[in-house]
Amino acid sequence: MGDVIPFVPPVLAPRDPRFTPRPVEMAMLAGVWGGAPLSGQWDAEEKVDGVRAIYMEGGLWSREGVPLEVPHVTAELARLERRFGERVVIDGEFQTPGGFLPTLSAIQGKAPATTGTFHLFDALPLGDWREDSSAEPLATRRHWIGRALEGWSPTHLRRIEARPISTAADVEQLAGEIWARGGEGLMLKRRDSLYRRARSTAWLKVKREITLSGEIAEVVAGKRTARVTIAGKVVRIGLTEQQAGTLTVGMAVQIEAMEWTEPGQLRHARIVAIGKV
Repeated sequence: MGDVIPFVPPVLAPRDPRFTPRPVEMAMLAGVWGGAPLSGQWDAEEKVDGVRAIYMEGGLWSREGVPLEVPHVTAELARLERRFGERVVIDGEFQTPGGFLPTLSAIQGKAPATTGTFHLFDALPLGDWREDSSAEPLATRRHWIGRALEGWSPTHLRRIEARPISTAADVEQLAGEIWARGGEGLMLKRRDSLYRRARSTAWLKVKREITLSGEIAEVVAGKRTARVTIAGKVVRIGLTEQQAGTLTVGMAVQIEAMEWTEPGQLRHARIVAIGKV
């Protein structure tokens, strides 16, 4: 069965008073669920296959601190902030139709993004975000969001719903249902978790490896790396010694990876087969 996952508040590193220059983290980040039992009160949220985004002080930012030009979303988030009655930071995931790669292309384009939805799941006072000192549990922060949305149905904002979950079997069943319909995975969150701009075991992601097809664009044998084009996006992938000596430009390859990172690279990627798939 494995060990029970402990809830250990993260040790906070010194933070910059503003997010420029870039702070250590812009947002609270999740660990990875490895199948162990869950102790305490947990909820599951469906994980959106988009780009993590933070609304603050009238603008939308990526978790790397890059401004995102999405006027139709920013306008509705500004209205939502007014309904809170104070300056807040709103945390969520921005997604355009098609998932991660189209979303990344939209926010990296020269023109502002004109489609897409902001899927919100957290909010906290701006001062608490700056000081990294939020004392309100996630359950309370969710209540704030619900109260701010009362009587309003925004066009470009969607609140991610939480579902109580208690056992590993519950997690596996729900994740299986999401994967069966083509979804990305789950986020598991403790209801008593405090928002901290750091990686925490109070939030855990449940994902399965993704399989992709690409074409070799360049091989750097001495460094055992290859540049691979996947759906128009060029990513760098490490190679085994044998692969570095046999792969050539133009070859079709199959790749397995844990996930896309928000700058548009692959985490724990490896080439598992050669030839069209």
